[in-house]
Parts: sequence; structure tokens; C-alpha cells
Amino acid sequence: MGEPSREKAVVCVVSVGFHHFRGPEVEHVYPEEFKLPKEWNLLPFYALPDGSHQSDHEFAYFTLPAQENGHMTSFFGISCVRQLPITALKNAPPPDVTRSYIQKAVVVVLRAPLYGILKEKLGIACGTYFEQADFSQLDILNDFYMNIKNLNASDTSNYYLGLPLARFVQRWESKVITMLKLILLKKKILVYGKGADAVGTLQFCLVSLIPGLMQHFEDAASPEIEICQTKLAKSTSLKTSDRNSLLAYMGLPLILFGKGSFFAPYAPLQQLPMLQSPLTSSWLAGTTNQLLIQKQSKLADAIINLETCSVEILSNGNLCSAASPTWADKRWISELLSIVHKPEMDAESVNYVGNDDWLRAQFETYILGFLSTVRFYEFMEGSTPLQRSMYHYLPSDDCFDDYGRPFLDAWKQTTCYQLWNAVTDHDIFDVIEPKHPCQTSRVYNVGTRLARFAHTLSTTFAANIKQTTSPFLYRRVSTQEDDNGEGQGSNETSSGPEGPSTSSSN
Repeated sequence: MGEPSREKAVVCVVSVGFHHFRGPEVEHVYPEEFKLPKEWNLLPFYALPDGSHQSDHEFAYFTLPAQENGHMTSFFGISCVRQLPITALKNAPPPDVTRSYIQKAVVVVLRAPLYGILKEKLGIACGTYFEQADFSQLDILNDFYMNIKNLNASDTSNYYLGLPLARFVQRWESKVITMLKLILLKKKILVYGKGADAVGTLQFCLVSLIPGLMQHFEDAASPEIEICQTKLAKSTSLKTSDRNSLLAYMGLPLILFGKGSFFAPYAPLQQLPMLQSPLTSSWLAGTTNQLLIQKQSKLADAIINLETCSVEILSNGNLCSAASPTWADKRWISELLSIVHKPEMDAESVNYVGNDDWLRAQFETYILGFLSTVRFYEFMEGSTPLQRSMYHYLPSDDCFDDYGRPFLDAWKQTTCYQLWNAVTDHDIFDVIEPKHPCQTSRVYNVGTRLARFAHTLSTTFAANIKQTTSPFLYRRVSTQEDDNGEGQGSNETSSGPEGPSTSSSN
């Protein structure tokens, strides 16, 4: 490819037809001067997913690797599949048509996963193309490309459009936590369902729960791409009032795809060699073909089955223990479900609490609490009693069991942890308190109460301790009020050799 701006979302529009002897093949490309990269040789198989002939129309989502601006990066495809009986054609069908229907797909290739904003438009364009009953009339495809070619990829608010997160959580309940833990543990996860649209939608709902991941999908399409990894850098400052600054300081987004890993929301049988490759250590992939399900014991660590609404862990018992939802996880999901609106109310509801954006914010809190817990877990395991005594207050260690000690231990063995560990301060639990979201809604244990009582009694001593330069000091920068009624507001933290130093204003 040339050197277009990544801000231009749309790369091309492609029509794919199913030839009854040769199989799926590309028929037309817009703009006409665009040459499909050689790496996109599987595009026709992505565009016409297995089983799509069983419905009037179907959508499929997929990723494509290609060179652009001098390096490999990821592209994102969405296809709309339809079929038409040959008896409905205005003209006689070609002589090599031997079946009773014609199946085709219209595909849009994008530089960002902006499926939600394009899905309805693509469905209308594909429907109009078929309603003509004359596939030699191609103006609709060119007009469609001209209509969408200026779509901007820089507006990240469009990334989550069309993802029914509330319905996803309502249906899968605490199994959502199992899926989330599996992807954080960088396992091989196969998602199966009879419809490619539902299979892809579930996966995008899942990855949307991890803050910033969908906005940094450059590595998603191939295990050979590592753009995000090469861009990793430690955050040197913090503005707690700035969400993006806070997420960066906490080491987000996490590197879950890239070197040795990839994301394939729809994977045809032709992609099986990549799934089985010894060079591929982890992936999240979708399928509508039962042949892949039959190979699941040798192929995947876990399978998510939309037809049975089940998550089956196929690997060893340790993974089952690490990925299982804890008591706190289950209670927290139950609390979310008590608030989330019913699907039939979504269209009428204007409330923030309970909608998809609110749910995503709750999972952001869950992830931040998890990362902070990992650092606190390491501190408690590696520190001496003397080092701990230098803190005037330490949070409760309930969070270890709330997130699950097997999960914490297992995540520390992943490459995701290694990359995160290299760019994240060891005292981030000073910034975000290490606790499970469920902890805020339950009574603290006796140990925590005593710690808070001791904190109140030692206010003067704590003030003196804060003047020391020890990197182990617990510096709370929460904007919430402390138990003694004194609020602390924090504007900015700069990271130095002894950890972040905080400047506050009340």
C-alpha cells in the first residue's frame, strides 16, 4: 500500500461472490485503482462465512494484516452476505451457475474497528445491490464507497457503537468474568456459534471491557505484528483528574495481542494452520464451523459456545481455578445485573446508570482494581515487616481472595504481565486503592476496621512519617474523603526515582 493517513477509516469496498466450482472469489473493488495486498488472499473466505447460506442475510467481522507506511499493521473487515434465487434474476444466469441461488457479499475494509457506525449503512447498500436483481449494475457499490470514504477513524467514541454490552452481561452473567480472566491470561479461546454476526459481536463486547484495547488494535491481525509493544513507554507524570493520564500511569492499555498472539473474530478453516502454529501462543478466534469444535481439545484452551451459553475450560485444572469467578466476582456481577436495564427497555432509557457506557466504566474500575491489587500483592509478598511498618495505613488484603490468588499468580506468568511490569511503577496501589468493586458494598472485616481505627489515632505520627523519603510510603491521592472527614484532592503526580510525588490542591 501507499502512505495514506490512518485517520481515514475506509480503505476499500469489495464485492465477493461464491462460484459454484472455484468457491469464494473477489469480483469488484472500489476504488477501482486499489490493489488488494497479497496478505489478503483469505478475504473471500472471511467474507462468506460457513453456514451463512442458512439465513437471508448475515454479517461477519474479521481482521487482515498488510503493509502500510513501511510496516505491518492491522485492518478490519465487515461483510454483509445475502443470497438470491436464480429465478428472481432479471437476466438469465451465467451457464456455470449450477445451484438454485446466488450468494454474494459486500465488504468494507477499515483501518479501525468502526463496525457499529457502518453496519446499518452496509446492510442497506447490500440490500439495494440485491434488490436490483441484476449484478452487472455496479453503480450502487461505487456510490456506497464514495459515501463512506471520508469516515474519520480518530473519533474513538464510535468504536463501541452497536455493541450490546448490557445484553451480553445479562445473558452470560458471571461467565463474563471467566471470559475476561481467560483473555487476560492470554489463552487460546475459541468462540463458536451458528451465526458469524453473533460470534463476532460477543468477542467485541468482551474486548471492549478492557480499557483502551480497541483503540490500540494495530497488532490484532497477526502474531507477527508488534507495533504496540515497540511503542511501550513508562508514564512519567500523572494527572488524576485526567482519565487518559490515569490509565497510562496504570499501564493501560494492556498488550494482549501482537507478538505470538492475534485476534480473529471470524476464522475460516483456511486459517487453521495459524491457529495450530507452534509460534502462536494465544488467540481469541470465532468460528461457525463444527469441524473446529471437533478439534477443540487439541486446538484451544477454552471454548465459548453461544448455542449452549457455556464456557468450557479444556486445559489443566490450574487454569480452571485461575479463571473461575470468585465469590466477590459473582456478587459484583449480581449487583450489576440488578441495575442493568432489561433489553426491551434499552431503546427508551435515557439514564446513564445501567446503560452500556456505565457498564464499561464498572469494568474499568474492576481492571484498575485488579492491576493495583497485583502490585499490592507483590509488595506484601516481597516486603519486610519493617518496610510495612513505614506505612501509616495499609489497605485490606481482602482483594487477594476477591480477585483470586490463583488468578493473580497465573497472570504474573504471562507475557502481558511482563510487558506491563516493565512500564508500571511498583507503588501504583498508592494511586488506585487495591480493592475489588464488590468490596465497597460490603462490611469490612475486623482487621480492616482496626487498621482504620489505628489510622485515626495516629494522625499526628502519620503526618511526620509522610515527610520521609521512603518509596514505601502509602500516599493516598483519592479525591474521596478519608474516614476522619478530611478530603484530599490531587491534581498531578510526577514520577521520580523514589516513586511519584504528588502536588495537591484543596
